[in-house]
Amino acid sequence: MRLLDFIMWVSFSITGIISIFTIIVSFGIVYISKFSTFVPLEISLAVSLILWGINCRHNEEVCYTKNNFYISFILGALLLIFLILGIY
Repeated sequence: MRLLDFIMWVSFSITGIISIFTIIVSFGIVYISKFSTFVPLEISLAVSLILWGINCRHNEEVCYTKNNFYISFILGALLLIFLILGIY
């Protein structure tokens, strides 16, 4: 479970960094071509939500209700499906 917790927090950190770069680019402060679309942010958010759902399923100490697994896993999978199909 420690490895899953570590991977989840690394994913959250990467999502935070990517969101900061996306905000900087969207406000026009600096132009970084990789972050000119929201695709990197959507990918990192989907992976973070799926990892959070898996961690809630296997680690009872992290989530307080049983619905957290279903909500986070379904939202992450839905976001990933929308991203793959190109629905914005």
